[in-house]
Amino acid sequence: MDNILTDLLIYALKDQHIRVAMSPEFTLDAPSMVKTKSKIIILNTNLSDKDQLPLQLAHEIGHIVNGDMASNPLHFGDQAIDYSMELQANRFAVQKLIPYYLADRDRDHINVNEFMDMFVVPAHLEKMCRDELIKAF
Repeated sequence: MDNILTDLLIYALKDQHIRVAMSPEFTLDAPSMVKTKSKIIILNTNLSDKDQLPLQLAHEIGHIVNGDMASNPLHFGDQAIDYSMELQANRFAVQKLIPYYLADRDRDHINVNEFMDMFVVPAHLEKMCRDELIKAF
């Protein structure tokens, strides 16, 4: 998981010029967030399930890459702001993580639930994950 996080951090910093602050000072359930106007992501490294860090980071990167603009910080999983915008950030994250899941896997051994478990993807995104895994072939 650390290599995935490192790759995403390099992508954010070098390719997208996004600053990422990693903070262990949040509560175990506090979501990561992004300030889209200033292109800053604050990643909660104190998450109770660290396997979700790549998903949260990729999601927040997605907001900036997608050109989302919000006057307030956007929090991972906060669908009350703009569901369409959150859905597209989730799609970006899933697309970014699929290559890591597919690496060294035979096509016959691909399983959407395994992908979702690997990155702790919320259950409401199952159809999106399935669709994106199919598109990846």
